[in-house]
Amino acid sequence: MALPALDLKSIAAAYVNGVTTPTQLLQALYPKLAAAKGAFIYLAPSEQLLERAKQLEAHPESSRGPLWGVPFATKDNVDVAGMPTTAACPAFTYTPRQSAPAVQALEEAGGINVGKSNLDQFACGLVGTRTPYGVAYNAFDNRFIPGGSSSGSASAVGAGLLSFALGTDTAGSGRVPAGYNGCVGIKGTVGRISTVGVVPASACLDCLTVFSRSVGDGRQVFSIMQSGDAGAVDVRRRSPIPLPPLSAAEFRFGVPNTQYTDWNGPGRASEGVQHEDRHVRLCEESGCVHYPLHGRISEAPYTCT
Repeated sequence: MALPALDLKSIAAAYVNGVTTPTQLLQALYPKLAAAKGAFIYLAPSEQLLERAKQLEAHPESSRGPLWGVPFATKDNVDVAGMPTTAACPAFTYTPRQSAPAVQALEEAGGINVGKSNLDQFACGLVGTRTPYGVAYNAFDNRFIPGGSSSGSASAVGAGLLSFALGTDTAGSGRVPAGYNGCVGIKGTVGRISTVGVVPASACLDCLTVFSRSVGDGRQVFSIMQSGDAGAVDVRRRSPIPLPPLSAAEFRFGVPNTQYTDWNGPGRASEGVQHEDRHVRLCEESGCVHYPLHGRISEAPYTCT
């Protein structure tokens, strides 16, 4: 069976139209996951995943969640019940009885958690190579590092093997590898998503993040993750700070000049400049104020680059 595109809309359409089922999707996808060098520290047995798919298929359509049958992975410093947590350190390994609240929320929404993805040990590093479990491939070119510390998650999503994957971010670990592997990395405000069940790198700064195929997919997954709540032990949760509405005319954004925006990768032309120009025009047409930057990002308040 040919795999459908793994963005959320395409998977949902394939299921609704009878093109495939969660069981068929996993049967086609699993060999590719198993062959993804360095992407996973733990991949759930195929029999276990097919049983999960069978359970989901038994649900009536009216009770199917927004992530019904969607395959995803979890960075291996985040607890998933019944799957070992290693933080890329074999001597640290333990098997939790309970999933992190954010992971549980995704599973309750119908997601299929295929396993635990690779990382720089204890999430300390931005390179993706500081792990005894092999180095995940860069989704574009394996001559280059995958970035970290959420290397396996970014590699798998960038390579089109998963719809989304979870990472963590304390100082860039959920954004740097997204850029290296051509996918979207979304990091929310500290405390927006429960970090109960996350092996801490810096507990007061750690965030759970999403790697996705698009911004829209990432926002949907992020919203579901926010619903996970550990109750009284969730001492680092913070309520969003209410902000006054910002009109388009008040929104100022900066874009570095061409000296700082070389989008050409090794041996391949990039359309990055054209995409950047198009987005600048869209913002300007909406009434936003464009401030060209000349090496100083701080020149423009409300900066977006």
